Amino acid sequence: MKKKLLFILIIASFINGYAAVNYFFSVEFTNKNNTPYSLTNPSAYLSARSIERRASFGIPIDSTDLPVNQQYIQQIVDSGFVVHSVSKWLNRATIYVSDSTIIQKIRQLAFVKSTQYTGKVDPANLAPSSPQKAKTDAIVTDYTGQNQLKEIQGDYLHNQGFTGRGMYIGVIDGGFKNVHINPGFDSLRLQGRLLKTKNIAHPGRTVFQGDNHGALVLSTMAGNLVSSNFRGTAPHANYCLIITEVGNSESLFETDFWVSGIEYADSLGVDVINSSLGYHTFDDPSLNFSFSQMNGKTVRSSIAATMGAHKGIIIAVSQGNDGLKTWKMVGSPADADDIFSVGGLQSGIPSNFSSFGPTADGRIKPETCAKATNTTLIEATGIVSSNETGTSFASPIIAGMLACLLQHYKQINPTPNLYDFRQAVIKSGSLYMTPTDQLGYGLANFKIADEYLSTLSSVRNIAQDKAEILEVKQNGNSFTFLKSANYYGKTLFVKLFNSTGMQVFGKQLVDDMTTIETPETKAGIYILKINTGIKVVSQKILVR
Repeated sequence: MKKKLLFILIIASFINGYAAVNYFFSVEFTNKNNTPYSLTNPSAYLSARSIERRASFGIPIDSTDLPVNQQYIQQIVDSGFVVHSVSKWLNRATIYVSDSTIIQKIRQLAFVKSTQYTGKVDPANLAPSSPQKAKTDAIVTDYTGQNQLKEIQGDYLHNQGFTGRGMYIGVIDGGFKNVHINPGFDSLRLQGRLLKTKNIAHPGRTVFQGDNHGALVLSTMAGNLVSSNFRGTAPHANYCLIITEVGNSESLFETDFWVSGIEYADSLGVDVINSSLGYHTFDDPSLNFSFSQMNGKTVRSSIAATMGAHKGIIIAVSQGNDGLKTWKMVGSPADADDIFSVGGLQSGIPSNFSSFGPTADGRIKPETCAKATNTTLIEATGIVSSNETGTSFASPIIAGMLACLLQHYKQINPTPNLYDFRQAVIKSGSLYMTPTDQLGYGLANFKIADEYLSTLSSVRNIAQDKAEILEVKQNGNSFTFLKSANYYGKTLFVKLFNSTGMQVFGKQLVDDMTTIETPETKAGIYILKINTGIKVVSQKILVR
């Protein structure tokens, strides 16, 4: 899934010029006692936009948002270690040292709960990457690029003017080579929409050198190359570029860098994150994950992905390219709950390399799909090509459209609901009623998703101040049931009877909004009986 094209020069800078091997550890702290920060003053550690995003979804700031205790960090430094990065959500730090035996010093500290070896960087075992091969230009017949936007009905939102304007998208990846000079990103730079960059893997280094995987990913969303009639799925969004990949290695500590990356994106107040990275197998086989760990609750990158989603970030992660390999299954963080893992297809047929679901605990993966075979994008050389393949490129196609959908949703609903948003995209899937292991819920349809949210918002606004358990709208032979706020997420049982007492239908309502098609329904008064599991109430319905 990742392009490993970083040169030895960058690796050398990563280890700060040390010739010796550096050993990495993840250190978990026992608490955040005596922190100078408080939940009542979040502006000290979160941006105004991050705070506002939580507030818009009704999400409280909690102790996981508080920074790691700096006194603990200082004591680790005083013990002879370098602190590479930290995670406030998981209350951890990633540290490294050339003498691994002194980790005992850290384990003896009273505030340390646990430590884990997460890999090493050995410059003697690294070789320079091969030069990037030139790509040939492709014939592009319209700006969508091989219809990769039209096949998910993304043009429906674009044609209404929803192109991601005002949305913040964080891109967590390997490297963003030439983004600062590539003509495909001219409008991104000239309009001031390239907001922030951060190299977590190689602190202090630019994000615009080395690996180009992130630049390819970015182009599917932010690219705008008039000369080739190419435009990405969120061409007017704002972007933050974050590197968490080391390069020519595959190490467990990269999952911890990823955690730091998503936390940084959160602190900036991003609305959407795309990450076309995945983990399960490492250079040190003893650190490999087992599939039983792919339950969204075990691997730190997966835990953090779910936490990010619960803090109001819409997250898209590539499903993986292991469908033809021994591993075959979804990896981390794509196994996380409440995110969008994105599988790959071409012309409705699964890309054979796209990793399989479900997760180890039986959840359907991927949640959605987009084009992953011969995806059209902008190369680092500034040309448009259709030579790149992988779920790495299906994911940002979806992420860009999630930003456009969110832009419209927030416009029509002043109190947006994360569950509704996620369900709208999932239910739009071409395989929603018959999901498969490789495509999950299938190809996304953003026209259906947008119409679902528009209908839900319209009905919910009508029902906002009513005390009924259900609001009912009838249109021809269909009934749409919307639960009142007190019953969101709860299962209800309904039966509809006509004036003679004959039952028209009975249905279990799991979703907050459900539409039921019925045989021909005559005009008149009907009785709806609602069973909440605690009580049964009746409600009159007038059918015209």
